[in-house]
Amino acid sequence: MTDARLHVRVLLDTGPTLQESREIEAIFGDLGMRADVEGHSYGGPPPTSAFLIVVNTDLLSFMDTFLAQGASGRRSFERWAGRLLALRSDSRMWGKQHTLKLEDAQCGLSIALTQSLPPAAYDTILNIDVSGFDRGSPSTGIDWNPLLNRWQAHLHSTPRPIARRVALRSEVDTDTPRVRNIGDEDLRAMWRLSEDPNVHAVTWQRAKMVLWSTSGWRPSAIAEKMLVAERCVRTVIHNFNADALSSLAPVYSGRHRPPLNGDEEREIRRIAARHPADFGVSLRLWDIDALSDFLVSQGVVDDISHAQLVDLVQEMRHSVALDDHPGMSTP
Repeated sequence: MTDARLHVRVLLDTGPTLQESREIEAIFGDLGMRADVEGHSYGGPPPTSAFLIVVNTDLLSFMDTFLAQGASGRRSFERWAGRLLALRSDSRMWGKQHTLKLEDAQCGLSIALTQSLPPAAYDTILNIDVSGFDRGSPSTGIDWNPLLNRWQAHLHSTPRPIARRVALRSEVDTDTPRVRNIGDEDLRAMWRLSEDPNVHAVTWQRAKMVLWSTSGWRPSAIAEKMLVAERCVRTVIHNFNADALSSLAPVYSGRHRPPLNGDEEREIRRIAARHPADFGVSLRLWDIDALSDFLVSQGVVDDISHAQLVDLVQEMRHSVALDDHPGMSTP
């Protein structure tokens, strides 16, 4: 059985000691997460070090863990940050306070937390929306501005300091899906599917969409990469979150069905009514599996389930289409 807990890397600019490693693992274990702790150099040894404790993970899933706790989430987040910051709070040993940095594992986004953060910062931090960032986003840092009393986003790639107001969850589309955290075994299975030249076109495409989502791409960006409609990507991700690897199979009927428009239905009917050889397919008659593979691989539709095709073919059998052109076998 795979470990599907949220995976977190914790990087300390010096160390860590064995005691620190165990304490950090326990801190994240209390949240139901799995932590790997390691040392990292941020600018060299003290006193030139950046004095950072970096938490590197899927930032949206991480923050959602606290939001799922409801009214107690804000206080839980503050306690979690305080426990990590307290690890290296002794100025006699470290010279200055460490900064805790939340860093998204898939894009150039980070959120800085210090021991001087006021309660107002913790009151609002979980309201920050990070779903709009993906691997194509510019490198951005979010920190608390005490003068404006709000969180701000700073672009790292500009020649002069530029700050922007951060988007809040209440201001954005909260239905934008992201693939849930999945285990290594499932990830390996999807990579195998995505690299198999003989895999069914429906399975290959769905696996690629899910993999890109796990890599931090938004549905709109995945749609551009796959040359499909964004609604198709959203459907695939919703189904995967519900039913995991089984949702990648062409026979999967789905919690959500890929939508078909009128033009697509008419073209499917036209193709199904003719022999596969007319389209360069070495079959005597279409079957549902071969037809769905052809339709997706040739871009007739973005995605389709076997159940949708069965419904269409059965409708056609009540018309003259298949009688005149018997290219379809019985579903």
